[in-house]
Amino acid sequence: MIVAKEPAAGQSKTRLASVLNAEQRAALAEAMLLDKIAQVEAVSGVRPWIAYAPDEARGAMSARCDERWGLLAQGEGPLGARLTRVSEALFRAGHSAVILIGSDSPTLPRERLDEARDALASGADAVIGRAEDGGYYLLGLRAFEPSVFEAIDWSTDRVFAQTTAAIERAGLRWTGLAESYDVDVASDLLRLERELAAHGAALAPRTAAALATMRLAQT
Repeated sequence: MIVAKEPAAGQSKTRLASVLNAEQRAALAEAMLLDKIAQVEAVSGVRPWIAYAPDEARGAMSARCDERWGLLAQGEGPLGARLTRVSEALFRAGHSAVILIGSDSPTLPRERLDEARDALASGADAVIGRAEDGGYYLLGLRAFEPSVFEAIDWSTDRVFAQTTAAIERAGLRWTGLAESYDVDVASDLLRLERELAAHGAALAPRTAAALATMRLAQT
């Protein structure tokens, strides 16, 4: 399940305001979301979902994906409450495991998603990918466990440590994935540009195209 807000000028990637204007930030968020959708579609053996916000974004989100995708509103409240709500909904729908990811890691190797799927299929109770800023870019669970979303200091460098501690308190066996990064602040954006320049736009073609347009607009 991709957990994402609808890209919108003035609402998207606000921490990049020092280097991109509102329209550029919305275009970047759109491109990263579309790249993440394409990445998830390449993973076999899963049912793809989008947990969207705000509630009225269902139509706009459905236009970005095809009929293979399930759509679920995040609802109101803080992030922990929203993640609890959407993960519980998927388990209630009969899924044997749930993997939550964001849309802010466009160059994350698709193999990380395969590894997460395989870890859960092989018996791990949880799988988590640490982000370099102390958060996480992926969390997978084999059963609904609301405690992993409770008492977390979201948007801080304590998120990963607090979440893994909660996983262990719940008596769950977990597997870690290779560390990666999210595109949140200006230094992340510069790193993304360097990565795409070094390894090619095929890593995240829509994101690369959006950034190329922005560079032209700024010169």
